Amino acid sequence: MDRRTILLGSFGLVLPAAAQNAQTKSLTVKARSGELADTTLYTNSFAVLVGITYPRFPDNLQIPQANADVDDLKALLVASYGFLSENVVVLKDAQATKKGIEKALASLTDRKRILATDRVLVYFSCHGQTIKTQDGGDQGFLIPSDADIDLKDTSNPGPYFSDCIPMDGLWRPLEACPARHRLLIADACFAGLTVQSKAFPKPSAATLKGFLAVPALQAIAAGGKGEEALVLPGLRNSAFTHKLLEVLRQAAASGEIVTTSLLGAQLKTSVPDLILSRTNGKEKQTPQFGSRGTEGEWLFVPMSATAAAAGGGAIETVVAPGGAVSTTIRLELTGVPAGAKVTVDGTQLTGNVFTDDIVEKAKSLEVAVVAAGFKPYVHTVVVPRGGSVNHAVVLEAKPKPANRLTDYPALKAYVESLRSIPAGTFQMGSSTGDSDEKPVHSVTVSAFRLGAAPVTFGVWKEYCAASGTELPEAPSWGMLDDHPVVHVSWNDIMGADGKGGFCVWASDVAGFRLTLPSEAQFEYGARGARGGQGGLDFPWGNSFDRSKLWCSSAKFGDAKRTAPVLRTSNIYRNSYGLTDMAGNVSQWCSDLYGPYSSASQTDPQGPGSSSDNFRCVRGGSWFNNNPDIFRCANRIRSGPVSRGSNYGFRLSAGPG
Repeated sequence: MDRRTILLGSFGLVLPAAAQNAQTKSLTVKARSGELADTTLYTNSFAVLVGITYPRFPDNLQIPQANADVDDLKALLVASYGFLSENVVVLKDAQATKKGIEKALASLTDRKRILATDRVLVYFSCHGQTIKTQDGGDQGFLIPSDADIDLKDTSNPGPYFSDCIPMDGLWRPLEACPARHRLLIADACFAGLTVQSKAFPKPSAATLKGFLAVPALQAIAAGGKGEEALVLPGLRNSAFTHKLLEVLRQAAASGEIVTTSLLGAQLKTSVPDLILSRTNGKEKQTPQFGSRGTEGEWLFVPMSATAAAAGGGAIETVVAPGGAVSTTIRLELTGVPAGAKVTVDGTQLTGNVFTDDIVEKAKSLEVAVVAAGFKPYVHTVVVPRGGSVNHAVVLEAKPKPANRLTDYPALKAYVESLRSIPAGTFQMGSSTGDSDEKPVHSVTVSAFRLGAAPVTFGVWKEYCAASGTELPEAPSWGMLDDHPVVHVSWNDIMGADGKGGFCVWASDVAGFRLTLPSEAQFEYGARGARGGQGGLDFPWGNSFDRSKLWCSSAKFGDAKRTAPVLRTSNIYRNSYGLTDMAGNVSQWCSDLYGPYSSASQTDPQGPGSSSDNFRCVRGGSWFNNNPDIFRCANRIRSGPVSRGSNYGFRLSAGPG
């Protein structure tokens, strides 16, 4: 069981870009007969569905079901409740930034687009936080996908005001929205702050008319003020959204019109029952619902409402301006391994569910799956109009490549030198070093392997001969096989634009992935077995010791070049058996260079993008004469095409 920890629901609305300069197509919900004959329930329906999984957060703070929640809700609204697909906006992950959400909220007051007779539905599945204000009250914040905060730290409200959106800032646009009926559904922890309970009976035709004539600004929250929203094992959606979809699907099948209060009342019973049964009474979550100073009711009207539900008549939907009514199809893929690239009809999926809007009777979809270790998978799946199909992907494993290391003795010796580094947590950075080493922050590193020494010219020559790559520029002392290779850039090692490069060749020969270590792996390895506890400044301790490394200048010695990586004197191996983690050559890391975050991290890989594309370099070299350069926390940056006689690298690999 998982929790949407520190979560507070919120909402917004944005219009589709294509509709900003064109007339919005409408799908009018109208009674065809009975007591409500010729009554227009809604001239148009708009929805915004926001789900943020937070992939950059640690595993225990991610919301993996958030994308499925919004995908499934959209499919239901379009197929069964009179929403046009182009009027349902889905914001997921990177789209739900602070700027994106604020822009969405601003569009709520657009009176040219939204009419009084429209309805607006807003659903949010994301993180949030509630902090205490100076007067002792509660202040809720929505956490956008780009907020740089520590979710578990409520002692410093500053980052929440700068990076997040206060709950009060979310209510104002909805209150100013010209649509008479507005509904917020918040599948979120502590979302009970947003609602006040008020129940209504099932509506008659006269009651429905009364609800339609007056404003409705309502909310349904996943739990009470102090409760967390739970995710239960075996469910595709969160516990709350699972029951929300279940109730609405049943109502659509039976043709029953559902008011917000009726929906809230059913969820207030069914969600606790589900959680009690699945947790043996150990957990509690009670949804809340209510109105914010209004007496109307937001209505879920099935496109095939029954005579009884429509006051003795029937409901129809009318598309204007012309065009056929579209419906949503849904394709769910199972058996897809983690990390696979999945495309359906050329669209790359972020999850395993594909939805589309069609007017034809059925649609043939081409499913393509590319996964490491498996042969490419291509299959055609036919999904009927309005249908949902589960398709099991069956992948055929690629035969494991033969280990060809025996053909390359220098690379073979290097691979055999890889040292196993156990998983652990350490304090990365330095509070007394340069500004880019701050703030010191907790980093957890998974088990991995790291080369005992830098890669040599002997290994690089094998690569050049095998791949037809030109040898690098020779340093003044020559290309000595047992010395670290130099004059190689980050692009030479990793491949420009992800194509080619030394690591691709070495991985192919070895039969497993070899790559540059991350900054976190390098610093963790440099500090040695005691580093995570003692926070050592240098690989050997907290004081500089020239005898432990190979460096230059009269003060340190007269080294004018690199040293052999397997020399028997003037060398230091730390507790992991690693040498030259300081000195000999400065070494490339895989990360883009960027500022540190104060948040705790697991296996950080650096920023996802950088305007200057600088890469990180660690360790210091024979060329340096400043003791600070050789500290474990010291950072250097350099462009990916840079080459120098003091730049080299070592390799890392999985735990093996």
